[in-house]
Amino acid sequence: MKLTPEQIEQLFAFTRQHFVEYYDLQLELIDHLANAIEQKWQENPKLTFDEALNMEFKKFGVFGFSEVVEKKQAAMSKIYNRFIWQNVKEFFTFVNTIVAFLVIFLLFQLFSLQNAYDYFLVLIGTIFFIITIYAIYTSKKTMKLKKKQTDRKWLLEEIIMRHNNLFLLFNIMFQILLRIENVENVYLRLAITCLFGLIGIYLYVIIVKIPQKANEYLASTYPEYKLENL
Repeated sequence: MKLTPEQIEQLFAFTRQHFVEYYDLQLELIDHLANAIEQKWQENPKLTFDEALNMEFKKFGVFGFSEVVEKKQAAMSKIYNRFIWQNVKEFFTFVNTIVAFLVIFLLFQLFSLQNAYDYFLVLIGTIFFIITIYAIYTSKKTMKLKKKQTDRKWLLEEIIMRHNNLFLLFNIMFQILLRIENVENVYLRLAITCLFGLIGIYLYVIIVKIPQKANEYLASTYPEYKLENL
């Protein structure tokens, strides 16, 4: 016996009632639940849909689907991190590497000017802070618009957007750097300059490159996402 379309819709509602908000994860759970229910019907045709569903749901334990969601989030985060670093590595073409080196060298020279270090540190910190706020604002706005258009949330898509929040850690780092007193040390200035350069490259990949490739990457991960965005 196979599940009817109405019963499939009931499974979607069931997963949402148990706090599974991501459509891709709903699909995985529904596929699992549907197969399990159909297997139970083969073993005992007298079972009702609700009885078979509740029997299978009990196997997830007292926390229900929460552990499944956490494991999926961890797995998707690892996938996304690989995607990030793949794009960071792709950034370092010959031309981009030369440009990055020249920019870092210029910053180092500016930091080396007498009494200029503090001013440039504050300036760069302010720029990065503005970029951070802008990235967080635009990502949340995009997610709200996407959900309004399709009424679906995709776990990997949200991880891509939510990753911008990590930029707040950079601001904490700047606060620490602002309190460094020994800026006369040439190696310390060089290390800080290189650190700024690497953060700048990372921000460029996150804010510019990843959004450009996001739809293509999501479509390759989720066939349903590609159909949704045709």
